[in-house]
Amino acid sequence: MFWEKWTSELTQLQNRNNRRLEQCSWEDASLIRKIRGELAVPQISEFELEVVIQDLIDMAQDARGRKESLKEALGVSPEEFCQGVYANCRHTGWAERILGFFMRLIAPGFIIFVVSGLFWMSSYDYFLLREQLTGESMGLQGQTVMLLPVRLLVLLAVFFLILELWQLLIAPRLMRWRGGRWISIGFVLVAWVIFVFGIKTEGYWSEGRMVGFNLPYAIPLYFLLVLVLYLVWRWWIHRLSLEYDWKRAEDRTN
Repeated sequence: MFWEKWTSELTQLQNRNNRRLEQCSWEDASLIRKIRGELAVPQISEFELEVVIQDLIDMAQDARGRKESLKEALGVSPEEFCQGVYANCRHTGWAERILGFFMRLIAPGFIIFVVSGLFWMSSYDYFLLREQLTGESMGLQGQTVMLLPVRLLVLLAVFFLILELWQLLIAPRLMRWRGGRWISIGFVLVAWVIFVFGIKTEGYWSEGRMVGFNLPYAIPLYFLLVLVLYLVWRWWIHRLSLEYDWKRAEDRTN
């Protein structure tokens, strides 16, 4: 599709793999999803994993031409295959893991600085009125200086730590099944709803020690850092893509 040229090499390969996977038999597709779940570990880069999936889809298509299943074509159990891949594949370095960690912080940053910032500015009159009616000082410094309770930020850190552990330990196992991705997304949404209602019930927006964020500086700085991080990530993915013959998938999909 025409917009794919604007996406990263990783996204292009993932999209092609997903399209080709739908063309595989149910048995072969299930086996590939199971292997993908087993190999979705921090030690293996996403690009490396997608290249392995591409190779498996190629094997499945070739095996179908011989009227065989992918399981028969592998010649070993899925567990042995995964062990072999893990032992011989390119493992991620610390720089790549750190980059991935910061990429996953984009969403929390958007919630803290952009969503919360808009909420603060739209609700500032409420906080001002609350101070006037109750006589309790929140330390308001103006509509453009957002105050967030320290314990709210701590809860956010714990929440996203749980999501990080979920992504590293649980979500890869769910990828073995066809609906595993949606189960993982559902967990994140449920956890977020519980978290938001917990904050609302306990009143974390107006209690405890506060930290101020100057929104006219914080929001543009956030987007600038996101842009820099995205460009570094695209450069890193492009660098990885040069190590593989991943574009051969185009010949099989055309």
